[in-house]
Order: sequence, then C-alpha cells, then structure tokens
Amino acid sequence: MKDGLSNPSVLAIYQDTLGRMWFGTNEGVNIYDGKQIYKCKSYLVGQSQQVKLINGSINQIVGDSLGNIYMRNNHALLRYDIRKEKFEEIRSSGISSVASINRKIWCAMGDSLFKYDCNRDSLHFFRKLNTSTILCLAKQGEKLWIGTNKGLYVLVKDLVRCVLPEVEIFRLFVSSHNELWVASRMKGLYRINQEGQIRKAEYSSTRVVSEQIRGFVEDDRQNIWFGTFDGLQVYNPYLDMYSVYRPSYTLGTLEHQSVFSLYKDNQGTIWVGTYYGGLNYFNQSKDVFQYYPYRKISKEGLSFPIVGQMVEDKDHDLWICTDGGGVNCLNRKNKTFTYYVASDGNSIIHDNVKSITYDKKRDHIYIGTYTGGLSRYDRKSGKFHNYLDEFERTGKGPGQIIYHVLFKNGWLYVSARNGFWRMNPDTNEFQILDNEKLFLTFEIDKQGYIWLTTGFELYKMKVSGGERQEVQRMTERKAKITKIIEASDGTIYISTLGNGVYVYNYDKEKWSHHTVKSDNLLSDFCYNIIETANNNILLSSDKGLSIYSFLNHSIYSIELGLRGGISAVTEGCGLWAATDGQIYVGGVDGMISFREEDLYVENDIVPRLYFSELLINDVRIEPGDDSEVLKEALPFTGKLDLSYKQNNLAILFSSSNYVEHERNVSFFL
Repeated sequence: MKDGLSNPSVLAIYQDTLGRMWFGTNEGVNIYDGKQIYKCKSYLVGQSQQVKLINGSINQIVGDSLGNIYMRNNHALLRYDIRKEKFEEIRSSGISSVASINRKIWCAMGDSLFKYDCNRDSLHFFRKLNTSTILCLAKQGEKLWIGTNKGLYVLVKDLVRCVLPEVEIFRLFVSSHNELWVASRMKGLYRINQEGQIRKAEYSSTRVVSEQIRGFVEDDRQNIWFGTFDGLQVYNPYLDMYSVYRPSYTLGTLEHQSVFSLYKDNQGTIWVGTYYGGLNYFNQSKDVFQYYPYRKISKEGLSFPIVGQMVEDKDHDLWICTDGGGVNCLNRKNKTFTYYVASDGNSIIHDNVKSITYDKKRDHIYIGTYTGGLSRYDRKSGKFHNYLDEFERTGKGPGQIIYHVLFKNGWLYVSARNGFWRMNPDTNEFQILDNEKLFLTFEIDKQGYIWLTTGFELYKMKVSGGERQEVQRMTERKAKITKIIEASDGTIYISTLGNGVYVYNYDKEKWSHHTVKSDNLLSDFCYNIIETANNNILLSSDKGLSIYSFLNHSIYSIELGLRGGISAVTEGCGLWAATDGQIYVGGVDGMISFREEDLYVENDIVPRLYFSELLINDVRIEPGDDSEVLKEALPFTGKLDLSYKQNNLAILFSSSNYVEHERNVSFFL
C-alpha cells in the first residue's frame, strides 16, 4: 500500500492493450502504468455527475477485442471504455462470473450463460445449464468447461455433463499442452488431459502443499505456476516436480504466502497477487542475479552489509572482505558462508578488512585490515598468523593500517600506512620498497613494472629495483585514482573518481581516455575494474555497472537499485570474475552474482511507449470534456487541433516495460 495500492489484497490481474496493469482488490481497482498507480474506488455515472462507488472486491478482470476492460465488482458487471476513459455499469447485480473467450465477453448469472454484445451494449441470453452457480469458465477446443460451487461440468455441443461432482471450483486454466488445470477452493488440484482422464495431484509437503488452490499461469518455459493458501507453487512438466515459494526475510521473496491471482504479461513477467501482502512480480529471463544479503544470524548470508575485495581459492570458494564483519568465505557449491572474525583465539585482529589475496602454491590467504595489520590464513591447518605482533616487537614490516595486498610472481606485496613492502613467503621476511609516499593501491604488470598511486598521483617503478618515476599527469583535471589493473592483453586500465577511465597501450605507447561524454560510460565516477572471462572490462560506478568491449566497440550498462538486489556500490566495494565465468559484485547492502552471457538475453517483445495524458494550462484534458480537444483518449488520438490560447501544454508518456531497462550502446574509437 505504501506504493499506492488501495488495498493489500490483490484478487485479479490484467494487462490492457496499452500495456498497463490492472489490479483488482478488496477496495476497488488499481491501474499501474510503470510510473504510478491510479486508484479507482468510484466513478461518475453518465453525464449526471453522480458519483457511484466501486464497492468491495474486484476478483475477475478480462478484456475484449476492442481493448475495453470488464470486471466483476461483487455481483455487478463494470466496463471500462479505454477510448473514452469512462467506467460504466452494465449490470448492477446477479453476476457470478465473467470471462473472455476468443476475446468475446461471457457472463454467468446463477446457472445461465450470457454473451455481451458490444454494439448494443447489453447482455444476451445464451442458455441455461441446470447446474449450480457458475464461478468460472474455460474453452478447450470444442469443450466449454464450467466451474461451479458444486462441481465441474463440461458443455460439448448441446450436452452438459458433470465430470467432478461436489467440488467447489475456484479457477480453470488450459495449458499449452492442452491440459485442463482445475483449482478447487478446498479440495486440492486436479488435472484433466485431452483424453478426459482426471488426476488429482498428490497433497504432501513435496508435491501440492495446500488443498486450497487459486489462480494459474504458464511461463515461457512451459512451467505451470499456481497460487495456494500456503505459498506460490510451480510445476515442471518435464521433471514432474513441484516447488513452493514462501515469504522469508530474504530480499526478493513473497510478501504473503496466501496467493490469490497470477498473470503473465507481454514481456513474460509473472505477477503474483497475494491476500495481504500486495503484489509481487518477477521475470525469469531478466532476473539473472543471485543476491547474497546481510544476514548475521544465518550461514546463508553475509556477516556485514558492506562488501569489499574478493579472491578465489583453488577449490573455487570465494573469500570476501567486509567493512566490519571480518572475512566471509562463500562455499560456492552449497551457497553457505563461513565467518572469520576477530576474537581472542585463532583469528584476525580486526574485523575491518580492506584487502585480500591468495597464494595458490601454499594455499595461504593473506588479509589486510584497518588497524589490525596483516594476517595469513593457512587453509590446510586452519591456523591464522598475525604479522602485527612481529611489527610491534621488531618494528619491521607493514604496520597496523593496510591498504592493498597482492600476491604476484612468488612475492607478497603490501601497501601500508608505513610504506610499500614485499615479503618472501618462504622466509616471512619483509623488504621495504618505498616509504616516502603513501600508496593506496597498485598493480604489477607483465613488463616488470609496479604501477602505484597515492590517490591523485600515478607512479611506476621496476620490480627488480630502481627509482620510482612519476607518470606524467594524464589530464589537467585532477581526479582521484581508485583502481589499476592489467588486462590479459597487457593493457593498463585506470579508474578515477570524476574523470572516467584511462587506458595505456604498451605497444602503441599511447594513452586513451574514456568518459560519459566520449564513450557513453554510465558515470565518470568509477570505483573498480576487472576483466571478465570474455575479456571484456567490467566497471563499477556510482550509477551501476558497465561492461565494455573494445573488440565490439559497445557498452552494456546496468543501473543498480532497480535490479540485482544491491542498491548501490561505492569506493572499496569489490568485483571478482570467477574461473567458471560467474561475476561477483560487492555493494553497500550485500553482494550479487551473475553470468555475463545471461545479461544479453533478448526479449522479442518491444515495450510500447505511448502518450498517456494531456494537460493544457495545467488542467488535465479528458475525452468529451468541455475543451472539446479529445474525442478519444490521448493514446488513441492521432493529432491535436488547438486554439492559439491553448499554448501551455504538458504531454506525459508511459511505457509497458516493467523490468529494468538496460543501456546497450555502441561507440567508435
């Protein structure tokens, strides 16, 4: 309701010809256009300006071939004329069901069927069935299935017969395999195949979890989803397997377990109406992210919300820095975490962990902390060794504050508050490489150079020794350097806060500069860079993620906050490309993972962009009002004929795209 729903009980869902979503609730109908929700709890009757309330629940919504919407409001039948933008009451009482069959509107009153004639704007009697009260209808080839409060009937030609007696039928659905799915109110789930064989689904904790079955929908993979009193269920017809989804404290789960309505829109998004939790929706082709939340009390979540640098060990487990919860190790097979936090025993000294690296030969994890110095974890023995103890005793080696650690070419390199060091892992002896500057991060390239930055200055020095040399400032605009990496082809990438990305090509001995303006980066305030398994460059920024390819001259960007679980990233948040192609992104409120190739799944349905509202002199123009500007609603109007006084215009637009819209652009170097 905080998003605008008039009531938390969503009993019916429908998408109109403009792509807007209609939600029937216990208190009127709601229309969602992707930006805002319009509440309809009353309407004007004709030209009399009399207000009539939409009283009570709207539990069935359907549409006809003209785009008009019909809904059952308690026992009344309402129609919304999409071109006139008006509600009308077709019948005030007696309606027990409304359905759209071949885009024609059918209604039931008691045990009788009626067809709606749009030309005459009236209901016409079809036939009396001599059944109990009709609650739902479905067409399957030549068969018309009729669900009543005391059984399931089928009408074939002129013969009506009962196939499932003494069962109150709630919903009917015909799948793409031409199988009829039958939801009963209190007696479970039934399936009827094309040969007419009836099977009741098994009621158990591993099959159908409730005897109270509600709406159905079929996804693009031919799975059947259905609502129950005890959760949302999905049936995989190829594996003959049922799964159930229920509310939990994890982000992205159901808000309420009692599911009443389901609908699949034009993009394949599935909308789930619950009885007290409002509306949830998801899109399988677009929901490619696995979210790892901060969940301190459970091994299925992170111990701290702010996620920093990461590294992968030889068993493909992921070791993760946090800004206050120590080191988390993600077992990538079973998706569980192990926490390594500061304690009096065998542990790191401080839980504010800034950097991490891995020595594969010795199976050692090196951990750099803020005020806790450098630690080493031996995965074989399970023992920690803290170098801060030796520093405080001898004064040698990195001190309390560690900025960056990197194991490269058999050496451990450490930038600390008291200098830039390297250590021989066999002897554990440290050598000072530079103690005149405070280096925040660095990279070691294949040419034998160490690239170092103090934040605003960039330096190079030979790994073999020699003087540190300042790299000539790349631009007159001074911007903080946040990350330096070398790609597999030897190219150097440098991200900045406010000045985009700089690239150095050794072969050409040339710098290039890439920004929002020149290359359509998502933002010039860049935090981190990694190379993906596809040799593309993944960049994190204050606005989200960009994956850019110099081979294809294209950039694919994802704005965070609406997709992927985490709301934002900041400086210090980690990125990691695992050996199997999985990408991990640390944020300020957890971590996400995804596969790069899953991002590029194309949707054949192009969302429609349409003009939704017209305001003249700050007054909303409606079809047939005194202004005489619109004869039909704005989306159906080809042109506007205005007087010279009608010159203060506002034209609003909407889109039927309910999944996050990515930016996929091309640029030329």
